[in-house]
Amino acid sequence: MARGRRQLRGDKLKAAILAELGRMSNLSPKTDPISISSLADRLKVSRQSIYSNKFKPLVDEFAELQRSNYNQNIEVGIKRKPLEKRIEDLEKENADLKARLDNYIERWVAIEYNARMMGINADDLFVVAPKPLRSIRRK
Repeated sequence: MARGRRQLRGDKLKAAILAELGRMSNLSPKTDPISISSLADRLKVSRQSIYSNKFKPLVDEFAELQRSNYNQNIEVGIKRKPLEKRIEDLEKENADLKARLDNYIERWVAIEYNARMMGINADDLFVVAPKPLRSIRRK
């Protein structure tokens, strides 16, 4: 059996909680809300250890701090790429799609050409095949 990490207790638990709450207070409350459960998951301790050491008021204080510090306009500005970068990405995607389309057209023209050289009507090659005439037995 592999030995696990030592449980946080006492002053080490308090220091770890304060450090983690400090990190989490700068994150978005939508993606990383501060709560007893999320804190316990991040520290890999039980929720009971947080409750029994009376850290709930501290967690609530940091959760309120996180909500007051959060500004949705700043997050939108961070997530959104600059206009020049978006245009550059779209031009790159457009060029890629054009190259793929040219590749498909080239393949289609090769099939059409070879069919005509062999005396086959190319339109007959692209007709949808009918469903097979067979029944499936079900038990």
